[in-house]
Parts: sequence; structure tokens; C-alpha cells
Amino acid sequence: GYGLRLLQWQLAVLYLATVWLKAPDAYWRGGEMFSYFLLSMYARWPDPAWADLGQISVVMSWGSLLCETAIPFLLWSRSFRVFGFVVGAGLHLGIGLSAKLGLFSFSMIPLYAAFLTRADLRWWARRLPGMSRSDAYSDGTRG
Repeated sequence: GYGLRLLQWQLAVLYLATVWLKAPDAYWRGGEMFSYFLLSMYARWPDPAWADLGQISVVMSWGSLLCETAIPFLLWSRSFRVFGFVVGAGLHLGIGLSAKLGLFSFSMIPLYAAFLTRADLRWWARRLPGMSRSDAYSDGTRG
């Protein structure tokens, strides 16, 4: 149990520290960061046309800050956990599609599993096709 709790805290601190570090930056506050990022060497398809995004850049820059702020709270809330998974997966899939950051985005999403409870796993198992009832309650061992 302690390992999962540590992963939960690590993920929450990571997101909140990211927002803490980004918020004072003038490009993030002004909403220009998304356009600048798409012009950088980390962008998957850098193109000068990205400089003219205007309000789209503002929405994407502020939207990513909002997502990064909300994800830890959504994941800890039993009522909004699924929404937190969707928001987090959407954020990281968007980063993965637009940035050349290796496996960063796809290595972040599995960390959300630390927030799943046994009841959550049973709920998902009942809805997956081909999953038998005994598999839904199994501890993962065979034999």
C-alpha cells in the first residue's frame, strides 16, 4: 500500500510543481507558449505558420495549465477519477502527438493506475469482453 501511495504523491507533486514553475513565466501567462513550443526543436512538425495561432495558443497554453492543476485532484476524488483519467490521457496523448519527447507521454499515463482501487479493477473487469468472473477477483497468480 505504501508504494502506491508514494506513486500517487509523486504524480501529484510532479503536476503541481510543473504548474508552479510554469505560472510565473510570461509566455505561459500570456498564452503564447503553445505557439513557441510548436516552433521549437522539440515540436514534431515545426513550421513558422504556428506563430499565427493567436487565441488557439492562449486556449492550449492555459488549458494545459488547467489540466495539470486539476489532474491530481480529479484522480484523488472517487467521483471524478474517471474524468481525471480522461483529462490526463488526453493531455499526454496531445503532448505525444505534437512533441518529440520520446516515451515521456506514454510513460506518464500508466502511473494513473496507482489511483485505482480493487473495486475500480472489478468494475473494469466486468465490462471487458472475454474476462471471466473469476479473473475479475484474481490476485494475478496462476496455479
